Amino acid sequence: MRPFDVHVRARYTVVAAVTALVLYLHLTTVFCVRVDMPGWVLVLFNLGPIIVLINYYLACFTDPGSPSPNYEPPPQAAALLIPIIDSTTDINSPSSSIHLPSSAYLQQQQDPFNESSTIDRTTPFCHKSNAFKPPRTHHCSKSKRCVLRMDHFCFLAGTCIGHANQAHFVRFLVWTTWACWVLVGVYIVRLETVFTATVYGKSDAMPVGDGEVVVIGMNLAILTPVVSMVSMLCWNQLDLLVSNKTTIESINAMPTRGYRYKSGNFDLPETVWDLRCWIQNLEQVMGPKWSLWLVPDLRFFGKEMRIVVWMTEGHWFPISDESRERLDGRLVAE
Repeated sequence: MRPFDVHVRARYTVVAAVTALVLYLHLTTVFCVRVDMPGWVLVLFNLGPIIVLINYYLACFTDPGSPSPNYEPPPQAAALLIPIIDSTTDINSPSSSIHLPSSAYLQQQQDPFNESSTIDRTTPFCHKSNAFKPPRTHHCSKSKRCVLRMDHFCFLAGTCIGHANQAHFVRFLVWTTWACWVLVGVYIVRLETVFTATVYGKSDAMPVGDGEVVVIGMNLAILTPVVSMVSMLCWNQLDLLVSNKTTIESINAMPTRGYRYKSGNFDLPETVWDLRCWIQNLEQVMGPKWSLWLVPDLRFFGKEMRIVVWMTEGHWFPISDESRERLDGRLVAE
């Protein structure tokens, strides 16, 4: 069996297991736990697992996005922030993030943006994919390719979480966290009702069904680790989004990194992508319309979606006006 087949089978196994777990928790609650709900609450309760699974499938099967095969660093006139790294790094090392495949590439790296500079710095180049790496792009060792604005590889989804599917993943976490806590609340309310009826003998309480308490106990045992893990993941993702960071950027944080802006090279802090406004930071992933942030996007990753939702299809990202003015001022001063 080829490694690719193993990966695909493992991915679909995880998807099937997550689907079975969601359906089990929901169906056992509907048919085994006797809770008196108003009609509109019951409708919302039944919509919960549907929304969770839709977002989960979108996160799993939407391509996270890879750099265009025609991608090249921008010309000097482009006021864009481009990561640069020291070419003194051991470029032949397997762990190196750059690669100089030919003398032509060496000549190209004599900084066409600044004729007075030398080849002390170069644009990140992935030696595994043999292509330039746009800002915030990383090579995923699991999927064997570069991923735009890569956040992490999610074993729960069986794929990379990156530029094109992170919004689906965040919605999945938010709705799953909400659904899990609703289930926990339903079970606690029902157990309190059963306890009151048993101890104080209240006849107006709904009678306890066969095995109802056992089902509630089993579901709570399952939900305890699930709700803890999902809640922490959801909080972590939201915390990163409001500051416009990825998980990789957070883990590999350094005081400063090298960037090229117009004709100058600068050492800038890790927070350079922070737009200084949490709403604008969220828009970079969730889209410009806040009213649709939690609505499943069934357009998948079509051309229209890339243009409307994301900034230039994940190859370039804006910086705050404050950072831009500061960089322009330093260029003028030099």
